[in-house]
Amino acid sequence: MNRLMPMLGSLMLYGLSLALPTFGFLYLNTNTVNIWHGIEVLVMGSLAIFYKQIGWYANMTYFVAVGLLWFRKWRSAAIVGLIGLLIALNTLLMFGQEFPHNGAGHLMRLQSLEAGFYCWIVGLSIPVLWSGWTLLQGPKQSERRS
Repeated sequence: MNRLMPMLGSLMLYGLSLALPTFGFLYLNTNTVNIWHGIEVLVMGSLAIFYKQIGWYANMTYFVAVGLLWFRKWRSAAIVGLIGLLIALNTLLMFGQEFPHNGAGHLMRLQSLEAGFYCWIVGLSIPVLWSGWTLLQGPKQSERRS
């Protein structure tokens, strides 16, 4: 039960981030803000690599880190999770870029980060923090069965 709680909490935050508003994009042609929910970002996010945005790819490292956490590979979970968290922080660079939002050449710019983004970042942080904490507790804590 000891290792199950942080994993469940992390997965719940990740799931919540999919349902909540995540980004507020300013559509430059109409000067209106359109809110994207996490599920929309998850579906469309892989295309951002064409604009030098790799934050979406943190999702893959997140699930690897959770799997490593499940199998008590604390050091590996901490390293993979930290790499994923650093990749996720690449999202903050979106503030300085413009992206197309349709085939007519209209552009959009990131205006705001919403609650879903913060749930996503905290969810990604839990495997890193839990693994690090377990490693700091020493070998007896790391090897103890839950």
